[in-house]
This record gives sequence, C-alpha cells and structure tokens, in this order.
Amino acid sequence: PPKIEEMQARIGGSKRQQEKQRAALRRKPRAANEAKPQKVKEIRLSDKCEPRDAQTKTANALGFLKKGHIVRVIVLNTGRKCQATQRSQAQVLVESICDACVELATSSGAAGKTSEEEVDHKRNILGVVSSVLTPRTPSGKGGRRAG
Repeated sequence: PPKIEEMQARIGGSKRQQEKQRAALRRKPRAANEAKPQKVKEIRLSDKCEPRDAQTKTANALGFLKKGHIVRVIVLNTGRKCQATQRSQAQVLVESICDACVELATSSGAAGKTSEEEVDHKRNILGVVSSVLTPRTPSGKGGRRAG
C-alpha cells in the first residue's frame, strides 16, 4: 500500500533498506588518504655484542624502515661506567646504526638513561642508550617510481 511506503520513507525506510545501507558502508574500502598506523619495531642489543651481530641488526632495521615501520634501537650498557670524557660503547653502537640508516630515516639521536633509579644491579646494567628512527617516506607498500 502506498501509505505504508510513505510512512516508511518518512521514518527512514524499511529494515531491508537500512540493512542494505549498512552492508554498503561495511563494504566500502578505506579512503586512499587514510593511512594505516605505523608499527613500532624494536631492536635490542648489548654493548658487548659482536660486530657481526650489530650488522645483522642494522640490516633488520633497514628492512623495517623500507616497509615504512618506525624502529626503536635500544642498546643495554653493561660495561664499566665511562669517565665523563669518554663515550660509552653503547652510545657508539647506537650512533653507528643510526648512521647506517641515515638515507632511509631520521634519527632522534642517541639518548642515554643512567640515573640511579634505572640502574639494574641484578643484571649489571648501568643504563640504556636508545634512539628512534622514523622513515623519511610515508608508509606504503609496493609503490614503484616512474622512470
């Protein structure tokens, strides 16, 4: 009957029409400008690691950056406390990884935490040196460059 259709149109349509609209909204793909949130990948090392281990971790960091992930580099400083004029081995290691990734990412710099609250005496950790590498290009998979 026409009166029922008019009433349903005023109210917002029949249940069937509303279900169709909801299904269409669910099927709608994400907007192209709406980017997925970036994942944060973490790379942990000790200051006493071998050079080959550091190279492997650097290669892993480069792979993560190429995929568009943010990389957090953390090096545990387990060595002796350095004098004020010397840089710790952990800081040197973080800076070398950041230098290797300079083409693909920007670095937050090597920041150390060595306050007495954060010192772990059970594991002989004197502090933590860390840096965050953020990819220079927006995250996106499989984009080819023309040329």
